[in-house]
Amino acid sequence: MIKLISGIKTSAKMLIFSHHDRFFMVNQRTMEPNICRGDKLVIGRIKNESQIKRGDVVFFKDNFGSACNIRRVIGLPGEMIEIKKGKIFINREHFNGIPEIKRDFFCNMPLRYIMSRCYFLMGDDMNLSMKSRQDSSYFGSVPLENITGKVIGVCWPPKHAKYLV
Repeated sequence: MIKLISGIKTSAKMLIFSHHDRFFMVNQRTMEPNICRGDKLVIGRIKNESQIKRGDVVFFKDNFGSACNIRRVIGLPGEMIEIKKGKIFINREHFNGIPEIKRDFFCNMPLRYIMSRCYFLMGDDMNLSMKSRQDSSYFGSVPLENITGKVIGVCWPPKHAKYLV
């Protein structure tokens, strides 16, 4: 009951004091368990690339023009990224720095270089994200101009309400 009341307060604050760009209802499962299908998100504007950090959840259109995607930033411009037996390597060093990511996957991806002003994005459920071809391992790094916002938080339902920045 206390968590629900806290969630309602968080939802209300985000909705009342929101000066952000837009809201978005999630229709994918690739960000579970942190962001669930049916959650409503508050999306803030991105003014420049210095606002994007590893671990941020961003709203973007992929290289095929689909505009309704949210994924977590894993790789930054100029880095090399590789996935071996489900382990992420950034610049050839094992990376385990984002605790929100579901780690029970065993996919592989050869070494890739992330171009300037591009980002490597993956869902928190990496196994589903890679198998369903809904992340950068499939459609490649996402250019900055395709990233249209940063997820500020979940505002609905109240039991899922939380800030992500």
